[in-house]
Amino acid sequence: MPYSRIKFIFISLLLILSAATLGYYLYAHQTSLVAPISQLSIAPKPSSQPLLPASGTTEQPVSVPVPLPSKPLPHFETSNAPLRQFADKTATDRLTIDFPSQVPLVAEPNDIQIALQVLRDLTDLDSIRNETVNLLRRSHYHDLSQILIEITDDPRERERFRSYAIQHLGDMMKEFREGTADDDTSRAQIIRDHLAVALKDRHSMVRSEALLALTRERDPRAADLIRSGLHEPPGTVPADILIRCAKEAQLTDLIPTIRPLAYSENQVVRIAAVNVLAQWKDEASRPAFEEANRSTITRIQRAGELAIRLLDEERQPVK
Repeated sequence: MPYSRIKFIFISLLLILSAATLGYYLYAHQTSLVAPISQLSIAPKPSSQPLLPASGTTEQPVSVPVPLPSKPLPHFETSNAPLRQFADKTATDRLTIDFPSQVPLVAEPNDIQIALQVLRDLTDLDSIRNETVNLLRRSHYHDLSQILIEITDDPRERERFRSYAIQHLGDMMKEFREGTADDDTSRAQIIRDHLAVALKDRHSMVRSEALLALTRERDPRAADLIRSGLHEPPGTVPADILIRCAKEAQLTDLIPTIRPLAYSENQVVRIAAVNVLAQWKDEASRPAFEEANRSTITRIQRAGELAIRLLDEERQPVK
């Protein structure tokens, strides 16, 4: 047999063997080459299992609350035109200068409900809601202090209005303490305890108003915070508020601690220190007053000038 014939037969046998091997391989692995139709969908399959934390920890999954659709507020009719305009968020001139005289108080049930709606509306202006608190206070609305406490506890509330609420609570605490109603004493204590908690609030303005209110009541917790804040700055309350509270509480032992602050680079702190030391007629602070009087910054210069004038007046004993 010629050599070329033998070579042709050998190559043909190799090709037949290779084709058979490839056919067997494809048959055995056909499921891995073709994905099921259900796995070719672009959209992910919905899962009945809650999502795990993004950190990938093994903590228990926490369900994410789905916000409910907002419901329209109930409508309350009123014959009080100024109050109706005040509550109307589409009105152009809601809060007029004479509003307190136009609406000195609310007594009708519907009028009270309108005022409460405005107060609880987180989307309304702080100035409008603050005037609503004034209205309800003039009306001696019994549950107002509890509502204000709830507002300050609401994490959705803005810092400024929370500080307004704390300021009102401080004033009401004093009114309750001096009141004669059966529950005035207990309501005053509830507010006092709430203000003490607010000294550690997440918002600086809230902490400041709480400290001012407790300082006026000579609460020892306020004095402790004033001392620690001035001795170990920075405190949890701005230094200018601490200085004001030190004067309010007559903590004259803090005068040496406050003196260096009359040279502070912070204008607000410097002016507060100059003013308080001048009211205490601290002669040792005269150099600081004179330096402030030479300042090119008008507000500091005026504070220094007034401080020198107070110092030169006949000294009065510290009360």
